[in-house]
Amino acid sequence: MKHATIIFIFCLFLLKFCTAQITGLKSGPWAGNIELRNATIWAEVTAAVKTVAVKYFPQRNPGLSKTVQYKGALGNEFNPVKIDLNGLDINTGYDYQLLINDKPVPTSFATSFQTKELWQYRNPAPDFSFLAGSCSYFNEPEYDRPGKPYGADSAIFETMAKTPAAFHIWMGDNWYTREVDYSTVWGLNYRASRDRGQKVL
Repeated sequence: MKHATIIFIFCLFLLKFCTAQITGLKSGPWAGNIELRNATIWAEVTAAVKTVAVKYFPQRNPGLSKTVQYKGALGNEFNPVKIDLNGLDINTGYDYQLLINDKPVPTSFATSFQTKELWQYRNPAPDFSFLAGSCSYFNEPEYDRPGKPYGADSAIFETMAKTPAAFHIWMGDNWYTREVDYSTVWGLNYRASRDRGQKVL
């Protein structure tokens, strides 16, 4: 049983590694900071990636698609990218697709967002629901503390993904650094990159 578990974990790691090598995507894409006429798309890509862009369009109207190229530096070991989509219509649903090296990147989840409604001085404030969470510890046994470590269960993210909400407030502790992380910039970047790349996210 122990050997089967080890083989299974190795296969999952290999699948994730191969997928990243084929598409160039390490983590994401995620929509964040959505406003009335703007939205930001975030992703992290591998060092081999030459170009990153986002194609987007109003839902059910792909004929109005636009593409925005990422203008920042690429080719580093850690490459988090943010692409701003500006001039959007208010209170409108959009679909988007990440393009890496001019090729669409498939995802296992819907890539869409809704711009905010302009209600101020016009209508009562809209009702909404939101999620709150904190303290995300992803295990890396080689560097975890001795004894029973923190973490070991990330099911909360699956529950959150299934819960409809207008937005999410993360109250702190996005990742936990280990002794091997916090003395160098590389270590801090490594921990952030590794944690954001977890499949459950």
